[in-house]
Amino acid sequence: MRSPTKQLTDIQKIAKQADFLICNIFPSVSMVSEGVESTVTALDSLMVAIESEMKRENKGIAVWFETGWPSSGISRSGSKNSGRNLRTFWKRMSEIAVASQLKLYMFSAFDEPWKANSQKGETDPEGPKGAESHYGWWWLRDNRDFSTFEEKVVGMPRNLLDFQTFKTKTSILKFGGFCLQSLNL
Repeated sequence: MRSPTKQLTDIQKIAKQADFLICNIFPSVSMVSEGVESTVTALDSLMVAIESEMKRENKGIAVWFETGWPSSGISRSGSKNSGRNLRTFWKRMSEIAVASQLKLYMFSAFDEPWKANSQKGETDPEGPKGAESHYGWWWLRDNRDFSTFEEKVVGMPRNLLDFQTFKTKTSILKFGGFCLQSLNL
């Protein structure tokens, strides 16, 4: 395993040559130990620091971040997974992204039940009881019919998903592989 310093040096080299960088950052064990609020604060600090460092290397680089919180299952970080925590995480990350002017997309629009690996053990994050397939805002009601996705988290204020909250000509809110775009003319 490479050291964090070596990884940063590699990323800095890439940043000098790149137009954009997408950082997949999920909460660590130490971040989730104090709950959702402290996790959001820690991620905000980390994302701002990464963006600052990348812009120091290349002023024109666009830095995007991806993160998420599962609604159920066993996760690598030991996070307390629930619909309520997923909703709180999305809400707070939306607020932080606007306040810190970060380009952020949330993982994921939909649960991905096909990611559950039945060959993995019962306590494996990628196994049948793992969190890997439960990061979505919507869940699949019927595994035989992929048109039956339902919103699993209700009560999210719609203005948090409103593109007008971003201060750019073109705002993009991306959920995993699903992208919504709006022009603010």
